[in-house]
Amino acid sequence: HSLKIGTVSDLIKYRLKNNTIIRLISERNFESEMGKDFKLKVFENTLSGEKHYALVKNLSIVKDPAYVRMHKLDITKDIFEEKNIFGDEISKSFKIIEEKGRGAIVLINSDMAPNIEKIFKRRDSKDSKLELREYGVGAQILLELGLHKIILLSNSNKKIIALDGFDLEIVSQEKI
Repeated sequence: HSLKIGTVSDLIKYRLKNNTIIRLISERNFESEMGKDFKLKVFENTLSGEKHYALVKNLSIVKDPAYVRMHKLDITKDIFEEKNIFGDEISKSFKIIEEKGRGAIVLINSDMAPNIEKIFKRRDSKDSKLELREYGVGAQILLELGLHKIILLSNSNKKIIALDGFDLEIVSQEKI
């Protein structure tokens, strides 16, 4: 039948080569109580208009794996909920990156139209995980940052499929 067979990885590589949807729109120095000498990079999803953020430190210095925290940003949940759901994950990530001297915190914005009523429905659910479509956005941001090998900062052991199609490798995971 002479059928050509492709993998998900092949499809991702083709789409990345021909259809990048992330565009860097601004960059500036960033310092806070949690970290010094970071750069704040703002990316735009050219399809949805969503803005995504990366706080990066010393990524151009070494080619070794970088420490990376991927966080799904939900303004209504992160600001308006009574309890801080992600706890100290962001501050712990800043601390690790400060100690190691190199890394990135990527904030994926997935809530284009915040709805405060959603807060009450989410209280009892585990809805704060990245969805599959958001992995592609996050992977493209990591590539824009020049990262290919990462040490993922996470509280759960993640298995992410088809990252090789993005030329990304999670070399290890560190609990935060």
